[in-house]
Amino acid sequence: MLYSSTARGFYDPQLHGDAIPADAVPVTDEHMTELFEGQARGAQIVPGPGGAPTLLWPTPPTEAELLAAWRERTTVSAFQAKAALFNRGLLDAANAAATGAGGLTLLAWQTATEYPRLSPAIVTLAPVIGITDPADLDDLFREAALISA
Repeated sequence: MLYSSTARGFYDPQLHGDAIPADAVPVTDEHMTELFEGQARGAQIVPGPGGAPTLLWPTPPTEAELLAAWRERTTVSAFQAKAALFNRGLLDAANAAATGAGGLTLLAWQTATEYPRLSPAIVTLAPVIGITDPADLDDLFREAALISA
């Protein structure tokens, strides 16, 4: 087999004949196996030194990216959220804050069956009840997720 760095592809001389790019370099069967096994585990096959194919492994996400992804996907039920607030002695303050906010925030607080971590209602109410540190709000959601009815 041959690999072309410009085409980023493999070529079989018997199959491709004269259609093989000029920059194609030989690749052993053993190396082909390594490349395809790596690709199956998430790596990309890219041109390396001298145009030979090599594996490029994805960069692991940063802590900030992991936290952002967690916040994006985390949701707790209304019961869990209100129970966690109750456990912290903040439920009455949250109810008052929702009433004071009125509008859609109050409607969400009264009728939602679940609260995403990034919910506008939660983001609005948290600082009003004294949760100004995003990490503290994260902890509250973690605590809430552990509560069952």
